[in-house]
Amino acid sequence: MAAALVSTAIYLFATSTLWLFIARVLSGFSIGLAAGAGTAWIAELDAEDKARATLVAVVSNFAGLALGPLISGLLAEYAPQPLRLPFLIYIGVVVVSAVFIARSPETVNRPAMAGRASVAVPRSIRAAFIAPAVTAFTVFSLYGFYFSLARTARSSPACGTSVSSTCRN
Repeated sequence: MAAALVSTAIYLFATSTLWLFIARVLSGFSIGLAAGAGTAWIAELDAEDKARATLVAVVSNFAGLALGPLISGLLAEYAPQPLRLPFLIYIGVVVVSAVFIARSPETVNRPAMAGRASVAVPRSIRAAFIAPAVTAFTVFSLYGFYFSLARTARSSPACGTSVSSTCRN
């Protein structure tokens, strides 16, 4: 949560492209940590029905991916301070989330494991892991590439001046 707050503060006060790049890297890192921990937490909360826990985790992640740009775009179009307000709202959401997380019950009742934890994909599922991992990497790469070009596409005369409109060909 701290990394999310720091990255958002960097976005909010960035004065150059370098700071935006640093904020994006830190933001991606914090979102990756939160998504992994959140998915594990949901699975532990609903240990009896793994399929439902998986569905909730996947739908939550994709809802965030869909709603984040939609809400930010609407704020950019219709709210004051379009370059600052989405980040201020996000800081508020992160703070409220941190309060809820701090008050949530612990899902693991055993003591911490002694020694160093291993970060690896278990051998038994490596083959099944490759296709989704490559797909996720490709989708998120294309997603980032597309949004890096969105401003250029939006500047064409066919798109008009509205931030929230679609291009007319």
